[in-house]
Amino acid sequence: IDDYQPGAMIGIGVFGNWKGNPERVVWSSKRTESMSPAEKAKMEERIAAAKIARDEELKQRQQAAATEATKYWESAQPADPDSEYLKRKKIKPHIARQIGSTIILPVYCANSDSLSSIQRVEPDGTKKFLSGGKTKGCYCKIEGDAEIVYIVEGYATGATIAEATGAEVYIAFNAGNLTEVASEVRDRYPDSADVICGD
Repeated sequence: IDDYQPGAMIGIGVFGNWKGNPERVVWSSKRTESMSPAEKAKMEERIAAAKIARDEELKQRQQAAATEATKYWESAQPADPDSEYLKRKKIKPHIARQIGSTIILPVYCANSDSLSSIQRVEPDGTKKFLSGGKTKGCYCKIEGDAEIVYIVEGYATGATIAEATGAEVYIAFNAGNLTEVASEVRDRYPDSADVICGD
């Protein structure tokens, strides 16, 4: 930003880990306690503008991924019960679909149940999401009795529990997403018992 001095500039950077509980660190080439009120105001203005631009870029990438996910999902066939991955895990297909030898799982956004991404599961168990797709707070669900609702990390665990109990199961896809999905489940089923099953 302009330092309001001829030829002088103040460099600013914002960085951090935005996964889980985000922590933001603001760096500037000039210590904030040495800045004038005008400089501080200009710095905050630039940071706010950068955040708006970053949020808009993220939104566009997530929308593009959701469109791609829908194409994948609609082109996939119901999963073959004899596919390598399902046979090795000894589970039924349930909601899974398949393209070639790859199992396709839907990733739905909380609150809207709209498709935000897919998870591709290769025969060897390798799992990948679509690049840019929203996954935080998202899930896929195996329908069942909602008196007790299970929240699990992975699809194989979820399918195993669904088959053993007949209960409704939400798959959070990873441990860091369990509490996010559990919050959604509590909102949807306030009278049900929730059980979180970490791997």
